[in-house]
Amino acid sequence: MNVMESEKTFNLKKPIPADGKKMWDLVKKAKHLDLNSLYHYILMSHHFGNSSIAAYKKKEMAGFVTSYFPPGQNNTLFVWQVCVDKKYQGLGLGKTMLCHLAKNIPGHNVDYLD
Repeated sequence: MNVMESEKTFNLKKPIPADGKKMWDLVKKAKHLDLNSLYHYILMSHHFGNSSIAAYKKKEMAGFVTSYFPPGQNNTLFVWQVCVDKKYQGLGLGKTMLCHLAKNIPGHNVDYLD
């Protein structure tokens, strides 16, 4: 599945604070990522929702990316965490979310991912 097909298969949206619990649950289930506090995921969705993304398959969260722009680096997106539910891995969803973010953040031209 390429990026274009993946964008059609999943609903990509800006995460909101209510998505924080779902993000936390996905990381907890993944077991290979550092699990931050539930508050962290709620805060990332609230403060950095414009530079983060959540992917849904119907009403189920399939994955997310949390990221932000470091101070003074408006063209560099610092990617904090990428998580894809195990059943959706291998479909290019992580790449799709990163590409979508890099092209669709209002007021920013992303030249670099850090």
